[in-house]
Parts: sequence; C-alpha cells; structure tokens
Amino acid sequence: MEFRRQGREIEADALDWRPFSPANRKIVGSWLLDGLLKYTRLFKEERVGYVDTQRVFIVLSDEAEKHKEEYIRDHEPFLMDPLPMICKPVPATKTSFGSWLTTLDTSQSDCTFEGSFEISEEHLAYINKLQDVPYRINPFVADVLNELVGRGIKLGKFIPHFYQDPPELSRRLVLTHLHDHDELNKALSNHPNLKQAKKERAKELSQQIALVEKGFNSKTIWLNTNKLRDCKELYYPCSWDFRGRAYVRCSNTPSPQGTDFQKAILLFANPKPIDDRSKFHMSIELANHAGQNNCNFDDRLKWTESNQHNIKLVATLLEPHRDFNKEISFLETTDNPFQFLAATKEYYHCFIRQDQSTTSLRCSVDTTYSGAAAMATIRLCKTSTKRVKYAVD
Repeated sequence: MEFRRQGREIEADALDWRPFSPANRKIVGSWLLDGLLKYTRLFKEERVGYVDTQRVFIVLSDEAEKHKEEYIRDHEPFLMDPLPMICKPVPATKTSFGSWLTTLDTSQSDCTFEGSFEISEEHLAYINKLQDVPYRINPFVADVLNELVGRGIKLGKFIPHFYQDPPELSRRLVLTHLHDHDELNKALSNHPNLKQAKKERAKELSQQIALVEKGFNSKTIWLNTNKLRDCKELYYPCSWDFRGRAYVRCSNTPSPQGTDFQKAILLFANPKPIDDRSKFHMSIELANHAGQNNCNFDDRLKWTESNQHNIKLVATLLEPHRDFNKEISFLETTDNPFQFLAATKEYYHCFIRQDQSTTSLRCSVDTTYSGAAAMATIRLCKTSTKRVKYAVD
C-alpha cells in the first residue's frame, strides 16, 4: 500500500480499519464497564445464584442508592431534554439557530461536505415567524393518553409499556411454599420441568426488555405532556439544515413536527372563529387521517358526512358509560388515530353539537405527491396533473 511504503502507518491503519467483531466489542465494553465501576463508585456488581448458574447484575451502589434522590434533584436542571419555551425564543440569526434564553451560544455551521449554505434574510424571517407561533396542550388528547397509560393499551405509535418482571422459577413450578433457600434450590434442581421453565422466563424477560425500549420515547413524551399541560403558551426554537429545511429543536415532547400523537397533543394557543370554510377544512382533516387522503376532495367530504356517528362516538369516548375499548378499536382502523381523535373533538363541538364557535385545531395542508405535482405544474402537463390529483376531468 502506498501509505505504508511512505512510512505513514497511521493513515494506512485508518484505511485498513474494519468494523469491530462481536469479540472486540465485548473487550471494549468490558473495559468501559470496569472503568465505570471503579472510578464513579455509583454502581456495583450483584451476583445472584441459580440452580446451575450464576448471573451478574449491575446495580446502584449502597452510596448511590442512599443519595439517589439528591443526585436526581441536582442534575435534573442540566439534563439534555429540551422542552418548549413559555416565552418567545431567542431569534435565529445567520450565525445561530433560534434558542433558549440560557443557550445563547448555541451556533450552527453553514458548511457541509457538499459546499456552503448562507441563509437569506427572507428565510430567517420565516424561521423566526415559525418559532413565534404559540401552542398549548390539547387537554382532550392528553386525557386519552393518560387513560391509555392507565389501561396499558397501545394505539398507533404510542406504546405505554412499563417493565413487568416475569414470574420467578419458584412460582412457575409451584414451589412458593418453600421458604428455606437450600430446600428451594434442591427442589428446583430436581424438578422435571426446570429447563422448560427457565427457557420460558428467559424469553419473557427478553420480550419485556424489548417492549420497554420500544416504549421509552412514548413514556418520555407522555410525562413531558403532563409537565406542560398547564402552560398557557408554548414556543418551539427552530433550526435548519443545509437545504434550508426548518426543524423544531424539541424531540421528546409534543411537537408540531413529531409523530402522529406528538402532533395531536398540540393546539394553537389562540383560537380563531369558525367561518364558512372551517367545516370544509375540518372535514378534509378527518378524512385524511382516516386513510382517505388519496381520494379527491368531494369523496373525502362524503366520507366525513357518512361517518358522523363514528365521529360522535370517538369525540365522546371519555364520557361516563361509554365503551372506551370499542372506540379505541375504531381508531385503530385509521391511519393517524391521534390526529383523527383531536379533529373529532373540534368537529363534534363546532358542527354537531354547535356549542363552540372557535377552534384551535391544526389542520394540515393537502400536499399529496407534492414533488411530482410541482413538476407537473411547471411543465404544464395536463396528464401528469390529473395523475397527481392537481386537476380533474
């Protein structure tokens, strides 16, 4: 190799690098873990003996357990889990993103491996206008989330799972009446179904760990929703990438750019009076989230009109004597159950009961096949615009 002939061993080794093998990863991981145990003194090894094996668990040390609440309280203000602001963010500039009052030094680089990008004054004005929009928590959706968590029900991408320790071997093999440790171990080792019970418990343990990991983001967003529930206004600092696309800087909270349930948790803080176009846009919103977004507008309006009964049932699912599980079953058939849920509440009160004359609902803009539609429009191609539903016969 040319680098090695030139004596440039470091560069040559870098080019010869290969991904770590599982054995190498274990070596590095063990080294890091040993350092963590030795120098932080926050953790210790706990060995648990079973019939024919011994497991090692990493748990909090006695000292860490003693001061656990104090550590959490002292570190909580510095945790990197950015929440929305209750006042307007620091404006974005050409050298920094929009930011919190305490992170004025948060800057961004305008260089990429594809070149450089300089944001225009017009684009900056757009970014700052975007992050000056006030939101608030939707209490109806927040209540439904709390109900789902209480019942342990998964809906869409919301997975409210908390760890549940699988039954111990003694319970599986009906040996809980034995309290002496040696006697219990002897009974377990002689039990004919021990191997099968251990296999089942190991499988359930792996499933629990997978579910907890999968539901971690849902749990975090749910907890943050309840933290923010009483805030009258919420603002989201924004950043942008080298293409100029804007992104809110809060990922583990309700978000106007998040998943279905993250979006549905938010309403605009300032309600607006309904007008002669409100019912049209809300009807399209309902049909879109129900999976009718590829139909033309007339068909979407017909879908909403023919599903008034289902809309009413979903909008009132938290009222007494309602079948919560039945309405959740209907929501599971929709594409975006939480945004559909939020829209049903507003539609029900504005146009069915007619006891509400304003709305704060965030209605999405129809941009189906937007890239292809833009190209078809630029080319003035009648055939293409029909195919992307920008034109009809």
